[in-house]
Amino acid sequence: MAYDQLYEVKCSNCGHSEVCGTPQMLAKLRDRGMFRREKEPDPVVVQELFAAQATEMVCSQCLAPAVDVVLLSDLDDQDWGQARICTRCGSPIPLERLEVFPDAVLCTDCQQAADRGVDDNEP
Repeated sequence: MAYDQLYEVKCSNCGHSEVCGTPQMLAKLRDRGMFRREKEPDPVVVQELFAAQATEMVCSQCLAPAVDVVLLSDLDDQDWGQARICTRCGSPIPLERLEVFPDAVLCTDCQQAADRGVDDNEP
């Protein structure tokens, strides 16, 4: 499963900003009552619905309804200096990890699991 889109959600009220990969988008949509029955919905559908719901989102910090949702390209991560997406779980790789390991393609949790030899299908 490819996770190729990241969105930045930024509050115009308090300035809080977060980068969302498909798992974070799905969590936010589930909080809004969507995708309750589907365990693993199609990432493309999740991303499209997330973009469509952007105008109704509120800031997770100050709860203001003034958030901007901007599509960020995973291919442009060198240009905008933010997180790259994990190729295993789809979560954004923290900037701190990328500063230490610039070629990292896995987040810390997935890298640790890979180092232990844990399969993607194992809990």
